[in-house]
Amino acid sequence: MHIRTGTDVNGNDGCDPPQSLGMNQFTSVRINVFEGGLIEIFYDNVNVCKQLMPGTPYSGPGVVKIYGSDPWHSASNAQIRNLIYAPIPMLGAQAITLSRNNLLRSEVAHKSYTVSFDIKPMGKP
Repeated sequence: MHIRTGTDVNGNDGCDPPQSLGMNQFTSVRINVFEGGLIEIFYDNVNVCKQLMPGTPYSGPGVVKIYGSDPWHSASNAQIRNLIYAPIPMLGAQAITLSRNNLLRSEVAHKSYTVSFDIKPMGKP
């Protein structure tokens, strides 16, 4: 996965776990971002990426847009469920298929936050 959060130094800051997700099975993903620039990624509660970003993560008093897939790239052939921008539930247990430009909702940005979801990659369409 290519996980981005963006900071005041680099809008493309993030962490890219070297491990691939299992095909045709759900993996629980948790992303922790801390005010000091630390980002941690977990797959099924195992830390797979940890990095101290050089800047401060973007935060309020703005709004963060939460996409199922952004408008700038093609969507992966995958499903997501149980999406939470802590502590706000976004999606329940019913999986949705990712599609380009699928804005799920907008929320107030936080200096430190957790995003978690289950994802099921399904290979080439």
